[in-house]
Amino acid sequence: MIHSYSLEIDGVAPSRVRVRQEQEGHRHRFVIRLPEGLVTAGLRLHLQIKLDARVLRWRNFDYKWVNAEQVRMAGSWSPKILELEGDWRMVAGETHGTWHYDPRQAQELTWILADPLQQPRLHYDANDDPLLSTCSPARNEWVCTFLFTRSAVPEFSRSRIPFSAILNISDHCDFDSPVLLERQRRFLRCLGLNITKGVFLFHHSKRPWNVSMERQADLLRDWAKDGHELCYHSLSQSTRASRSEWEDDFDRFVTESGSWTTWIDHGFQPYNLSRIPAAAPELIDWARGMRRAGVRLLWNYLDAGQSGPGRINQLNPKHFSLSAYRKTLMQQFSQSGVFELLRSYNLFFCGVRAQKRYQQLAAWLRKKAWRQSWRIWPRLLAGSFRLLAQLLRVVFFGSGRLRLPEWQKMTPILFEVGLGGQRFWLFQTVEVHDFAATFSQDNLNVLMGEAGVCLAHTYLADTDRRKSGRLFADNKGHVMPGAKAALERLSLAVAEEKIWMPTLQELWQQAELLAGLRFVLDERGQVVALGGDGGELPPIRYV
Repeated sequence: MIHSYSLEIDGVAPSRVRVRQEQEGHRHRFVIRLPEGLVTAGLRLHLQIKLDARVLRWRNFDYKWVNAEQVRMAGSWSPKILELEGDWRMVAGETHGTWHYDPRQAQELTWILADPLQQPRLHYDANDDPLLSTCSPARNEWVCTFLFTRSAVPEFSRSRIPFSAILNISDHCDFDSPVLLERQRRFLRCLGLNITKGVFLFHHSKRPWNVSMERQADLLRDWAKDGHELCYHSLSQSTRASRSEWEDDFDRFVTESGSWTTWIDHGFQPYNLSRIPAAAPELIDWARGMRRAGVRLLWNYLDAGQSGPGRINQLNPKHFSLSAYRKTLMQQFSQSGVFELLRSYNLFFCGVRAQKRYQQLAAWLRKKAWRQSWRIWPRLLAGSFRLLAQLLRVVFFGSGRLRLPEWQKMTPILFEVGLGGQRFWLFQTVEVHDFAATFSQDNLNVLMGEAGVCLAHTYLADTDRRKSGRLFADNKGHVMPGAKAALERLSLAVAEEKIWMPTLQELWQQAELLAGLRFVLDERGQVVALGGDGGELPPIRYV
């Protein structure tokens, strides 16, 4: 069934890559190995196979058959199944990596094993400029098995609830006060929803009322009692004045922690993953410290995009294309919609220079800087004309409508990486400021219909009056009607098991389960599923 193969390699000399082929009946296996010291950030390793027959159909991320007339991809969270001429079906024996198919080569398939865009991360340089970086793969050996059969084939459910949608909320605690923290907890308890709650371990803040484990441990322990996952939101709201102070914070975290598995980067803290270059020597000590503290999951500022009407499923790349943002504006044209489009365009689709220009202009406009000095007028006008030009290009001339953020092209969601010689999982999120729009009935229907995945990055305690879909109307904790109705809809879908709503720790456990999943051919020539080390299986069905 496989006519030939080739390897596309970048970042290591091809002569150092070892490939072993095994063929037995309708099973074709490749074992690809690199010396451990050569598995570094930036490695690009693609296995390309040429088939004896044309690809006819593709099993999509939404568990539906689709045609093979356009580019198709299947990552580690999606089934790797396709149908060939002659009534044959081909199944991957492993779940890792990404299958990529281009209809211009209808008898070819690429299995992406390592790629900078498959394990992306964000790095802030010395000027606080965001740069797209990458991680090392978490392994130095890849087993790639292709199974061929004419029988029905198994596909796995990524959700513990068979073939349902998945939604997680990881809440950032930037604006948590004791009052709003307790209002959130009681509101979520009434709805029966559990989330991953970010926590500052130590109190050092520009806001004296900020919550921290150091000062409000009893309030935060009540969250754990209710079934929520507590996680690190860096270690403090503000950055310590001296290196010795923040190093002391990190040392205390390493030696005294151990029960929380998730870390969310916050601010420009010097011990954040986003502050450490991929090749920096200090990454080794940092990774050891994180592992010693019990941390296994990391977030470092990578959002697939901003949620909104039709923008919720991270498995569907179209949801966060530039055209998706444009569509929202054209359906309901408003001043706030214009600014949302321009913000998303600059943050997710432009380079560092455009981002900084936009952020500076937005800051001037918020502060009404033109009232303070006439000298700012030339730069305000120049910035405003640039935004107008961007708006015209995107809305009226269709500039780059089908574009995706670079880090979203392979739809990485929760993925295994190597950092400083240690194994971690990174996760991408969707930025959520408008609960009413994000969890509208239409959006939930789309998410459920596609059996999609949404890891929502939220600020439950943000009371910014410009955000009409926020949870709280004020600092006293009065709930906004639109957000209340939206979260009640979500609660109902969770109760009816149409959506699985795990904490990040629970989702990570599911990811480990899927990573160990294998498919093999039995003596009858049928594909069957095996759990890692003969253990638990996720829900399986045959198609």
